[in-house]
Amino acid sequence: MINLRLLLILLLAVASGASATAQEDKSGPKTEQKKKEGTTRSDIKGLSPEERDAKRKEMRERMQKQLAELRKKKADGSLNEAEKKRLERMEEVNKRFEQAGARASSTNKLGNGKSPSAK
Repeated sequence: MINLRLLLILLLAVASGASATAQEDKSGPKTEQKKKEGTTRSDIKGLSPEERDAKRKEMRERMQKQLAELRKKKADGSLNEAEKKRLERMEEVNKRFEQAGARASSTNKLGNGKSPSAK
């Protein structure tokens, strides 16, 4: 559960472009944008499990779209340094997101969240 929360926080940071513009003031427009989108930590904590899943799916779709755009730019050879770093970070977050999803689905198959040996 903690891993999913950490992953959600990382995903929010990458999706909002926090890593792409390190020169901006951290308390500036990004905080306002997150509040407007309803993606602040306190907003997510107040969601039901179904709403959190929907929000996670929405963020994953947004990340996939951004990854596709950056991969296309890379293939075209028009990727600048900031975009290159952002692509690397997003690839890492995407990999972790998929690993967390695989772990979550394997525990759901068991039905009780316990490993088979822990009967």
